[in-house]
Parts: sequence; structure tokens; C-alpha cells
Amino acid sequence: MILWDALRKGAVARSIGFSEVGITMPGLLLVFGILVTGDLEAQSLAKKHEANALRIHSISVAILSQASKDGGKTWSTLNEFSVRRSGQRERIHRKQWNAYKNEKMIEAPSFGEILANAQEERSLVGFGVTSLPKEPINVGQMELDDKRISGQISPASPFTSYGYKGVWSTFALLTPMNSTLSEFLQASGDVHPLEEKDEKNNSVWKLKLLSPRTGTACEVTISPAFGYAISKVILYDKKGDIIENMGIQTVKEFREIKPGLFLPVEIESRASSDGSQPRRVLFQNYEVNEPIPDTEFQLTFPNGIIVKDTRDGIRYHIWKEGKPEQTFKEPSELNKWMREKKDLAKAGGAQQNRIWRWVVLAIGGFLPILMILWARRKVASRLA
Repeated sequence: MILWDALRKGAVARSIGFSEVGITMPGLLLVFGILVTGDLEAQSLAKKHEANALRIHSISVAILSQASKDGGKTWSTLNEFSVRRSGQRERIHRKQWNAYKNEKMIEAPSFGEILANAQEERSLVGFGVTSLPKEPINVGQMELDDKRISGQISPASPFTSYGYKGVWSTFALLTPMNSTLSEFLQASGDVHPLEEKDEKNNSVWKLKLLSPRTGTACEVTISPAFGYAISKVILYDKKGDIIENMGIQTVKEFREIKPGLFLPVEIESRASSDGSQPRRVLFQNYEVNEPIPDTEFQLTFPNGIIVKDTRDGIRYHIWKEGKPEQTFKEPSELNKWMREKKDLAKAGGAQQNRIWRWVVLAIGGFLPILMILWARRKVASRLA
């Protein structure tokens, strides 16, 4: 059906030099042959790319996301990630120092934790914090006063050749819009890889694909010289223009971690059309297929936080001692409980203030009496 629609609209015919109405039977066979060959080549590239990713059974890496306001002379850190994955367990620790708002960099400290496994995904997020917690999160370090900290429990995410769809697949493997290369091929119909040479004269393959989520276009470059890793991604908006914010992402340097397994050391992103505000992602301290302690894959929610649970409908837990102390099915019930708790806290504070006022008044009234008695006793002792 895809082939027929393409022929009927004349798109394929024009691409190889035939007019829309002048396709002969030999021409039709030629078009059909090109389409099938191109699609098989694209599938072969995707399989080789994902087969290399499957060689990673466990990984530990630190990721720095940085931005520059002066064309790359100086860099400010936006986020720092620590990624650990072993089998189907993945732990991500995030610290954020700065963020962009209306194209301006502002201080926005926050932190986040994600623990994903085959059963569920847990996450913990804190905003407006005055100091970022050390890694791993120690519940004893966290004081909930004046901090917006919340948790969430979600159903398990799909596990792919990249692991879970998150920080690792998006940053390190350059899988655009958090989808696998196979998913892009499925959404794109017939894809014709174009072979070119990169700046180092290595052969690369370019694939023009459609996003399975948004339908927008992107161009992915695969480098056989680097284990069929993705070396460049160009993202387009719905109008067909390159996305202004980080629309072009290019691997500046690969490192051969294991024989034939190449992973990025630095990825550069263009964050503005004139290149004056570039961004980059740095990868440090790679450890691949080395044992990782089980203690790295534990995430305990602090006492007193609200945990949103979406595993079976939506519920809201008040967490205490490693489990829900109270559970609400509706946001209105939770809001009512929070208002009542706030009112009780205010009432308790007011009662405590009243007690202290009475204590102060009592002490203030009792001290003069003590002083008078002390003075009389001293006078009496002198007279004696």
C-alpha cells in the first residue's frame, strides 16, 4: 500500500527521473527494485547498530550536559547524570544547576533519581533545593522543610537493545526523541540509505526517517567505522525546518571501550542558528560489562513525601518507613488532607506561642518577687 500510494502520487517516479504519467513496466520494476533494496539496506544497518548496543550488559558512566553563552569559550554545567545499568536494572542520578528560560540561562537547582527494573519504575524529584544531595541519595540527608520533593511509581518501561528509554539512550546513543532506530524504520515506510564520506573520509550512511511519536522528520547518520554507532542527528519541526534548540547533534569524538564497541566521549549540539550558544555532552569514567553492586539499584522514598502511583489507575500515597502510610484515590482527597494538616500545624504553632507567652509572663512576674525576697534577706542578714 505504501509503494502504491507513492507511485500514485508520483513521488518515487520523480525521484528517479520518470514523469508522473509516463512510467513504463520496466520503469515500474526498476522503481520496485530500488525500494526493496533500499529498505533491506536500512534494516541491515539498524540491526548492526542495535546488535552492537546489545553487547553492553552493564555500564557505569558520568554524563555532563553543558552550555556556552560565548560561542564555546567558557562552559556552564546544566545537568550532571550518573548512569548505572546491569541487565534489566538501571539507576540514574541527576543534579541540575542551571536551566534555560526564554532562551536565557538561569540558576535552577534540582535533583532527580530514577530506578527502573522489569517490575516497575521509581522516581524521586526535588525542586527549589538550597543544596543538592550527595549521590546516592541518603534519606537522612534530606530535610523536607521548604523543599518541593515528590516521588512516583510507574509501570515498567519497555526494555530495548538500548536498555530503558531514557538518559542513556537519548544522550549516549543519540536515539532521537527517545525511540529506537527500528521503531523509526517502522514508522517511516521505505527508507533509502545514502552513502557519503565524513570529514575523516570514512563511509557513513544517512537515513531520512519519520518519528513514530510525532511524525516529524529527522536525518540519522550511521558510521560503520565506529561500530555502526549513530554519529549525527538532525531534527526537523513540523514545517520541515531544523529545530532551533539543539536541532543538530554531532559526535565530536568516539572512544573504543571494548574491541569494536565505540561510545561517544563528546557530543556537540547546536542550540542557536548562528552557533553562538552551543551545547555539549561529555561522557566520563566509562565502565562496561563490569560488576555493579546490588546496593546501587535501591531507591527509598523519604518519610512524609507524596508518592504518585500509576501502576493500577492513579493513587497518591503518603510515604513512611518504606511503605504507604495513607493512600488517596482522588486529588481532592489528598488536597483536603494537606489543608487539614496545614491547619493543624498552624493551630499547634499558635498554641505553642500562647504557652510561651504565658511562660514569659509568668517568669516576668515572678522575677521581681524573687528579687524583693532576695533583697530583704540580704538586709536582714546585715542587721543580724
